[in-house]
Amino acid sequence: MPIEIVLVEDSVSDAILFEEALKTVSGPYELTVYSSPDVFLNEVKSGSAIKYDIAVLDVDLGAISGLEILKKLKEDERYSDLPVIMYTGHDHSSIVIQALKCGAQNYIVKSADLSTLEAALGIELVKAAFKGIRKKTSFESPEDKE
Repeated sequence: MPIEIVLVEDSVSDAILFEEALKTVSGPYELTVYSSPDVFLNEVKSGSAIKYDIAVLDVDLGAISGLEILKKLKEDERYSDLPVIMYTGHDHSSIVIQALKCGAQNYIVKSADLSTLEAALGIELVKAAFKGIRKKTSFESPEDKE
């Protein structure tokens, strides 16, 4: 079963860079890209975004920021455990700190060097795969069976 990744990114060139980095990470995955944060937020409100295992959010999305979307995700109990990576062109420590305080698992600065993005994606894909295995497997001790 592939890991479902959602990318909310309004820049076509940055979305393409992200897809290129994702190709280097092993494992089955499905990528859905939203260029409009409003369309993604409608999915969140309706509950249909629950299928995603990892969310990657650009910080600068125009009218609404990725940080605002992050807050909405973490405030909604359906998405509070969803791993979120912030993906942005800003390297300001205040934004990094704010994103991490709001519940982001990682903060990646966009660049032509994709190694940091590849590493972060690899870590989150492993976590998502493990989480999927744990959901499907019962970890009972021998004492539980008595």
